[in-house]
Amino acid sequence: MSHDTLIARESGSESSERYAVGETLRRYFESRDLTRRGICLMNAGRFELAGKAFSDALQLNPESASAAANLARSFVGRKDYPMAAQTLGEAIDADADDVTLQIRHAMLLWKGGMVNDAIEALRTSIEASPDCAELHFQLGTILAALGDMEEAELRFVQATSLDARHTEALVSLSLCYAAQEHPRSAIKCLMRAQSLQPDNAK
Repeated sequence: MSHDTLIARESGSESSERYAVGETLRRYFESRDLTRRGICLMNAGRFELAGKAFSDALQLNPESASAAANLARSFVGRKDYPMAAQTLGEAIDADADDVTLQIRHAMLLWKGGMVNDAIEALRTSIEASPDCAELHFQLGTILAALGDMEEAELRFVQATSLDARHTEALVSLSLCYAAQEHPRSAIKCLMRAQSLQPDNAK
């Protein structure tokens, strides 16, 4: 093989690499532009067009968690909670460590009437992140709404154990105690919550 042929092949390889990098950057910035456009449409209340922009952004950059979250919001704007939940579910598959996405996903399942799925989603998240106070709090909130005060109490206790300054969990725990006719425990929790947020009228 001649020296000129080797140079030609190396140049061709470098050219292909530069093209690949350029294409990746183009798709990335075009995805960001579509996401910004979608946000403007969302703010204008044009949820269907916003959803189209976010969907196109995701096609260009499938790993974009923000595009997925915004696409879910566009479905929420149309009150299509099942599709919003499905979108976030797919985003979680791509980024299993994003607890915020997991919580939003569970809440959308709840809003869409898929109560058991919401509970199961939070239980799965807790198995993966047992030290996350917010996951325990959110599961407790759903369980309390369903009238399962015993497990809800356990979840709120766990949340306050993991985060002693979680005032919402303290207030919810006090309501659990009150519902189970344990007023002294309820008052203690409220006093702890008030000491953390003395200016909170609630």
